[in-house]
Amino acid sequence: KGLKFRAAALGGKIYQKQCASCHAKSGKGRGMFPMLVGQYTNYLMRQVELYRKGDRPHDEEAVGGVLNALDEKQIQDVLAYLTSIQDPKE
Repeated sequence: KGLKFRAAALGGKIYQKQCASCHAKSGKGRGMFPMLVGQYTNYLMRQVELYRKGDRPHDEEAVGGVLNALDEKQIQDVLAYLTSIQDPKE
């Protein structure tokens, strides 16, 4: 349980710095940017893979962008964080 908590804490820091400006601090999405909180982890991981391969656009930076700046561990930490959010508040 300690490792999960640590991963979620690290992921929260990454999320707030790299993702929150578009997907909202709560993960509920904003405008054209979709909700991330409440999604299945496997679904989110698949979307990340598609974005990183360039099969699906992610952000205004096109292929590359925010997701390609993160390594696998950081992405897993962000997913752990999103999973840990039960009742997000903006």
